[in-house]
Amino acid sequence: MPQIRPVFSLAAYLLWLDCRAMQGCAAEFAQYMKEHTVLYLSGGRQYGENGYFLVGINIACPRSRLEDGMRRLAKGARDYEEWVVARC
Repeated sequence: MPQIRPVFSLAAYLLWLDCRAMQGCAAEFAQYMKEHTVLYLSGGRQYGENGYFLVGINIACPRSRLEDGMRRLAKGARDYEEWVVARC
């Protein structure tokens, strides 16, 4: 997922993802993921202007669940970008 970059932070269980390079916006992406992949992402917008392009994912889970979530994230990101482009 070259369009999504991890943001390194001190949070031990929450991985922040920078979606700045994606088509669309992070809040819309988080909602799309919830509706289409049942993967719940936290929008970073609530943390101020710097969080506008961020989504967070809880990684405090068994490895098998994390791997499944990463697969759904990758597929959902591709599908979301196609969906955004198709709307234009």
